[in-house]
Amino acid sequence: MEVTRELQKDKLNKKGLAPIQLTFYWEGKRLRLASGERYQPEHWNPKTSLVRDKPGAYAEQRNLVLQHWTEAAHNAHRDAAVRGQRLTAPQMEAEIRRCYLLLAGDTDKQPDAPGLPLLDPPAPDLLTTMQQWIEHQQSKVSLRSGKPLEKKTISALLRTRRELEEFSEQARYPLTFAGMNHEFYAKFQRYVLTTRGHSSTP
Repeated sequence: MEVTRELQKDKLNKKGLAPIQLTFYWEGKRLRLASGERYQPEHWNPKTSLVRDKPGAYAEQRNLVLQHWTEAAHNAHRDAAVRGQRLTAPQMEAEIRRCYLLLAGDTDKQPDAPGLPLLDPPAPDLLTTMQQWIEHQQSKVSLRSGKPLEKKTISALLRTRRELEEFSEQARYPLTFAGMNHEFYAKFQRYVLTTRGHSSTP
């Protein structure tokens, strides 16, 4: 899932405010939605696709709205993948709006998403979900700096995932969310202390 944000300067209203258009790309499909936000063009940073931190711009609140739309899209796409579904544009729109309302805390206005096939969800794969989560972290932008997370942070997450995968293969211990219990902790701790030679668990 890729999300872009565009300030539509050609659609200024009488107050000189331009709307933000959101475009979502996934699996060869495209969906455009209005964010519901309007900004002064001089407050918009085209490099980060966020509001500049200027007096009167209310950047933190407005960027949070945009961040919620981006996160909602990633959540909708991830949830559909876990369910084994390939959503059409109308279905994806309904899912994105539902996820957005959850992030915004407005659960009373959650829209229904008719037409989604009811499937028995497969057992969640921990490593796959972790990889998707890390990829999502790579796409996040700091609201303070307007920059992506530092590479060393992402590298540390990838290293943790790699160690879990190596542990699973060597110990022949399947990793599932349900299996994150005391038995897993004891086995993984033993693996880290003996096989990996670390002084403590990561």
